[in-house]
Amino acid sequence: MSTADTAIEILKWVVGRSVHTLPAIGLALLEQITDRIPGLSDAMQAKGRHLKAKLKADLAGGNTVMLHPPLPAQAPFHDEGIFSIFDCASTAIFNVMELPVTQATLP
Repeated sequence: MSTADTAIEILKWVVGRSVHTLPAIGLALLEQITDRIPGLSDAMQAKGRHLKAKLKADLAGGNTVMLHPPLPAQAPFHDEGIFSIFDCASTAIFNVMELPVTQATLP
């Protein structure tokens, strides 16, 4: 998606006509920005690979389980989370690391 396409999608989202969510459009915009800074994308990917290797080493061997809080607050209803997009940072890292994750909520 080009920068112009992203700008059009933002305008479409404002008037309720975009098929994309605001976080998805924001991610596209963020990727376009980071791609324009020489070496930034490569550096971020290298840090991600390093973290993945460290987590893999820490979790290796036997039946290892890591307990981690899912979100800093109760999960939002659909379209409510757009104003707290960084709440998912504590869990998004596991997507980036390609680790299997499950969640259990107590009543």
